[in-house]
Amino acid sequence: MRASAGEGMMMAARERNEGVRRGNVDSGRMLAQLKRLFHAAGLRYADVAKEIGVSEKTMKRYMSGRGLTVAALERICAVVDTDLLELAELAVDAEAVSSSFLNAAQEAALAENQVLGLTFYLLSKGWSVDRIGHNLQLSESEMTFLLTKLDKIGVIALYPANRVKLRASLRPFAQLNEQMLHNLQERWRKLFADLDFTDPHAICRSGLARLSEESFAKADELFNHFMAQLFALGDKDRNLPHDKVRWYATGAVMQPDDIVGRIHDAGSFPPMLDGAFLRR
Repeated sequence: MRASAGEGMMMAARERNEGVRRGNVDSGRMLAQLKRLFHAAGLRYADVAKEIGVSEKTMKRYMSGRGLTVAALERICAVVDTDLLELAELAVDAEAVSSSFLNAAQEAALAENQVLGLTFYLLSKGWSVDRIGHNLQLSESEMTFLLTKLDKIGVIALYPANRVKLRASLRPFAQLNEQMLHNLQERWRKLFADLDFTDPHAICRSGLARLSEESFAKADELFNHFMAQLFALGDKDRNLPHDKVRWYATGAVMQPDDIVGRIHDAGSFPPMLDGAFLRR
């Protein structure tokens, strides 16, 4: 007999608590959650180091897993208002979320409402509720409405004081449902169609590269690194007033282009190989 949604959640909670009780949570996953909590609170390693009375160098060593004692970890947890048990639970929950993608109905609901979809996207990137409300200039009641909707469709769990826990994660681009892919494609078509190359606040680079499969894979890594660095710049500017920042739509795109085929296709390309053309 198929379990209900409520029964499924109870089973997941029991498995999570059992994993925490047995200590089946590695330190790497717990440190990853600490970094996420720092990110959400706008804390740098230097800030946390000052709070617990160590140097920034020592703090960086702790966060790489070297020399970190239980006592030190407890002090670090206290800075972000958590404890070891809750941190372990967050680590277990995060692993479950990373392997639990949005279902078709949830994706459709997020695709239908752009503000709802954007709110979930930012939550999934580690933004706090306060940060989202501030940066989107939404009132507390508007944020509560959005969070309630997200809780209702089952993508987050909403707790008192607008505390949230993710229940699912976004699929990779290649696995998105048809509606979400369509929305993304239409958005990017419009962005490129409206792109003003003379706008000093628009950045555009283009070119052609002839790459092997190995180099293409390396380019994929470079794109990921670029996006990570870009998000880090956003984190640095997170507390600036609204008149000092603006939102930027950003994307990195690379796809195959049959240059040789188009050169030789007289029907779709200037007759570059036409004898008369070459004699000019």
